[in-house]
Amino acid sequence: MAQPTAPFASARSKQEAVTRLGLLATGAPGELGRGSKERKALLVDVARRMSLSFPNDLGKVELAETMVRHARLAWDESCWSAGDTVTLTGLNRVLQALEQEMGRPSDPHLDEKGTATMTTVAPAAPQTEDERQAVEQEIRDNLAHLSGVGRFPSGRGGPLPFGPEDVDFTGSAWLHQVMEVEPWLYLVSSISGHTPDELLSSLVLGLGFTRPEEAVELQPDGTRRLNADGLDSLRRQTDRAVKIYSDVFEAELDKDAPDLGRAFRAWEEAWTAEEEADEEELGAEPGKAVQAKTGSWSITDFAARARKHQLNLSPTYQRGNVWPNTDAQLLIASILRGIPLPSVILLKSTDAQQPFEVVDGKQRLTSILRFMGAHPVALRRVAQYAQQFPEADLENLFRTDYPAFRRAVAKATGKALTSAEEREYYFPFPLGRNEKDLPGVLQQMAGRYYTEIEQERIAIAGTMETLEEVFQQTSEYRIPVIIFEEATPRQIHEVFNLYNKQGKHLNAEEIRNAVFHDVPLTLALLAAAGDVDDIHDPRTVAKVLTRVWPQVESLSDHLGQYGMGKARYRRTKILSWLLSLLVFDGLTDDGKLRLRSTSQHINAFLHRVQENRADPMRQEAVVQRAAVTLASAVEAHLAADDAWAPNFRGGKAAWEELTLVASLLGVALALVADPDGIDSRLEDAADELARSTASKEWRRPTKTQTKEQWRFIATVALGIVETLGLTPSQADEAVRQALGTSGVRTLVALRAEHQEASGQGRP
Repeated sequence: MAQPTAPFASARSKQEAVTRLGLLATGAPGELGRGSKERKALLVDVARRMSLSFPNDLGKVELAETMVRHARLAWDESCWSAGDTVTLTGLNRVLQALEQEMGRPSDPHLDEKGTATMTTVAPAAPQTEDERQAVEQEIRDNLAHLSGVGRFPSGRGGPLPFGPEDVDFTGSAWLHQVMEVEPWLYLVSSISGHTPDELLSSLVLGLGFTRPEEAVELQPDGTRRLNADGLDSLRRQTDRAVKIYSDVFEAELDKDAPDLGRAFRAWEEAWTAEEEADEEELGAEPGKAVQAKTGSWSITDFAARARKHQLNLSPTYQRGNVWPNTDAQLLIASILRGIPLPSVILLKSTDAQQPFEVVDGKQRLTSILRFMGAHPVALRRVAQYAQQFPEADLENLFRTDYPAFRRAVAKATGKALTSAEEREYYFPFPLGRNEKDLPGVLQQMAGRYYTEIEQERIAIAGTMETLEEVFQQTSEYRIPVIIFEEATPRQIHEVFNLYNKQGKHLNAEEIRNAVFHDVPLTLALLAAAGDVDDIHDPRTVAKVLTRVWPQVESLSDHLGQYGMGKARYRRTKILSWLLSLLVFDGLTDDGKLRLRSTSQHINAFLHRVQENRADPMRQEAVVQRAAVTLASAVEAHLAADDAWAPNFRGGKAAWEELTLVASLLGVALALVADPDGIDSRLEDAADELARSTASKEWRRPTKTQTKEQWRFIATVALGIVETLGLTPSQADEAVRQALGTSGVRTLVALRAEHQEASGQGRP
């Protein structure tokens, strides 16, 4: 291990520490996440720079400790705090370890050659008053914007409008204006207190800091104010609040059929996605670069590959929906006007026999292939029609005259094709009729199908071409492609995250399906949830479930009865979360709690299955038992409708995810312990469960930070088990016997810790 040539100079703030770590490890300054917390991605970069191997599911504190101990430096309780947070002391130890490893300081000293390097950085200069005022002005503008929206996310009430000039940072009045718009800020905890100091400390904790002193500084007159880190954290939180309000909440209400409940759920999901993006739990495989090349393909290139089964338009991790005709028509109109399309992102398998997978661009390609009558699903359906009605000449009509094909199908089958069937079969659609979309000479093609206009000429890239040349021959019109080669499933995560940051709003479940789509358990959860593309038979996607499919087939519909839609793999998330709680232990080897966020916990569970060939969830019989258990638990839970108080569910039309998962977990644990008696137990205990779910003790926490969420799940799940006349130890033993591992110990330890902290005890 190299040694630095100068004494170590500690960073004076977390921002300075991550800046220096980033510059030394990657050449780019590191950034802080929400609550001025260090990002795991930065620590991963540092560990790789130190050439250390580490499990992907290590938390930030464990990863930092690994690096510090590798450098033979001290690591103690001053280096970390609750919530998987590395303190400034801990970051300085990591920084010192990295400097030792690299043999050069991150301060502005000379390197071994006597010259300053681009990878060094001076300690951050104190924030100037001009810089502070600029940040304060951003916050003023953001707070004023939020005060003028006229409502709170829940739809109840609204803030009193004020202007930027009303937000005065010279005293404490600004704190009350923050409180006015607090519901929009999605703080970790609510602001409370009577004095300015109490309110300030409460705000700092709400921003995600572990201790008030991390974000507060003392002024010469003895008053306290936000320091540079605290002020920047408030700026970023208000920035996010304005963006999520405008891009998500307001956008939902601007739709033709606005729904306040749907807007609120979308707003809450957007904040959750922001937090999950900050965590960046997965990361790429160490030491393996993603190889990519760029180019362009003609439309006929895509069509030919699709026809030859060399293009997988619907990988299991892709969304299963199809654009409505209006969106697809707009896309085709753009092509006819010569407007370039965004790049299509393809993944080339390491197996030469496998087709290209469409990582991004599925909807665009699907729309193009539908329009020109070249989608593989459509061609298969037409072939089936032709076999049924050979005298109708349907295949030829489909290729040459689609309106005549529709009439022939109606005559042969006795009923006309509906628009829903045409979308289901990926049949062609006509051009739209809007003059703005099809201006000038293009208007003469409005409302017509491709087969009716393929000989019409349009201007493409300065030349006149027929539509047939554009869509079925070599054309000047080309679509840019980016092809990722030799990428592993985990590296797809990097691709998805990259395009997330550039405007593609993929959620954690969509990314998870990409990363773990090679795990049979993931495919089983997708199929059982009903989240596979409509063109796939669920039993084909998850062959492991074929034998038990009659027992799990109704699970998707049952999840729908809770108000859980299919959009964006929401049902798969519920099942993945439930199963990870059921069988994945959140304790360390020495019995200490290691609590992860929902996303991290599911990822760590699936990573365990993916990496360990001996994992019980790699066994076909165990996966089948798990799927049947989930399906049976949902069915029993639905049947016990009287057991769940209305306020516990969280909404009139739909359950809240947290309360649903917590109560499903309790039912699942009891079911595994007593599969034959679960229905009678639930019926006998319905009144008591209804009282418990209506009680204050089982009330959903207003802020679902990780520890509060875990405590709620443990309280509800174990409470249900005991109300049904069983013990946690019985449930634990039964789950281990049935599914190989159990997560019950985590729930028991959590509840015991909470009861001890609150002075409660169980008789």
